[in-house]
Amino acid sequence: MGEGYEASREPAAAAEGEAKLKQQQNLYEAVRPDRNLYSKQLIESQDEIAEMKRKFKIMNHQIEQLKEEIQAKDTSLVREHFEHMKVAQEKEQLKEALTAMNGGKVCRRCPHRVTQKVALRGG
Repeated sequence: MGEGYEASREPAAAAEGEAKLKQQQNLYEAVRPDRNLYSKQLIESQDEIAEMKRKFKIMNHQIEQLKEEIQAKDTSLVREHFEHMKVAQEKEQLKEALTAMNGGKVCRRCPHRVTQKVALRGG
């Protein structure tokens, strides 16, 4: 009795196993296109991230270069400003000295004080 029962159960179990296998294959075939699509999208996203990182590094480098350039120009501007102030101060001192030498006379043609040449011609 045990042998007949086992023998009749084997074909049914085999058919049931084949049905489950077929069902699993169908499910796999149904999700495989989705898996391939998501895999492709993942690769594209990773490539895009790598490109963005590369561009980010380039931009950071450019920003650092521009900062250095701004700093250099700012330093140069400050230096030029102080040089200009120094020259303007020297100019005023020379004007005062020239005015003192000429007795405070003013040129008629221009609003400036009489220069050394004019003072010499008049004297």
